[in-house]
Amino acid sequence: MKRFLLRILKFSIISYILLWCMQLSVDYGLRQSKDALYYDWNKANDGDINADIVFFGSSRALKHFDPKIFDTRLDVYSYNLGENGVPFDIQTVKRNVYLNNNTLPKLLVFNVDLGSLAKGKELFKKQQYLPFYTLGNAQCLSEFDDNIWLEYMMPMYKYRENLDLIKMSFLAYLETNKDNVQTYKGYHGSNQSWNGKFEERKKILNGKGFDYSHVDFKDRTLFFRNLLEELNRYNTEVLFVWAPEYIERQELEGELFVKAKKMVEEEIRRFESVRFLDFTNDTICNSKTYFYDSYHLNKNGATIFSNQLADSITKYYKREFKN
Repeated sequence: MKRFLLRILKFSIISYILLWCMQLSVDYGLRQSKDALYYDWNKANDGDINADIVFFGSSRALKHFDPKIFDTRLDVYSYNLGENGVPFDIQTVKRNVYLNNNTLPKLLVFNVDLGSLAKGKELFKKQQYLPFYTLGNAQCLSEFDDNIWLEYMMPMYKYRENLDLIKMSFLAYLETNKDNVQTYKGYHGSNQSWNGKFEERKKILNGKGFDYSHVDFKDRTLFFRNLLEELNRYNTEVLFVWAPEYIERQELEGELFVKAKKMVEEEIRRFESVRFLDFTNDTICNSKTYFYDSYHLNKNGATIFSNQLADSITKYYKREFKN
């Protein structure tokens, strides 16, 4: 019996080690992949960006900040690391991957809005995080997914429903995986015109505004304050930008919209190296021509907005950036 148990133990240890070796191999392959899912992650993780200006945020950052305009106007190298479906708390992982592996930029730009300030609920496209499970990242991600710690501790468990990623990793070793990136330095502008979904949403609301009764404003204020204190520890300039929103959406966001902007202004005022620019009163917000939905600018709108922001950066950061 004792010999049998020892064999079981030996088999278990060997299997555990082999699974860890397999997982490390899959992780490494994905961190070499040129697939769009990992392209920007891998550039950030490998220290291949080292930009003067880096943009962070949700899809509104991804769609609104065009690096080509900032590079041309400010004579800099900029990069957009916006992600779909991520508020500030989930953005922490990609931000840390970038800041831990690249030179500190002259300016960190964060898109801020009600969506970014909200508490994260789930991990959008969770597969993007799998090759980057460090202890710190796992601790952050575990707040939004109960499986993270088990996936962190048990080798290959995180790939249990992602066999396609194992294939992608294998192809990366063979250098046969295709570059399917459709972004420019992280920026993904949209050629869409107004899609009408906002009108559909208004019909459902039937004259009511958006319901934010579930938002714990005090908790979100404390979170934002802690975020500012964390960013203030970096020896660089930080800029929060509330990008344009369609005017009727602002009206439906109601009191919380006004209250949140006031909170952002008051909290930022406590830090000398942090500034806030609000574009929600700009005339661009009054026309559907520049949006494809109430929350996102199309390429024409993003071009106008990026030029406006470049002007503002020149104005407020004369020492760092010259027009």
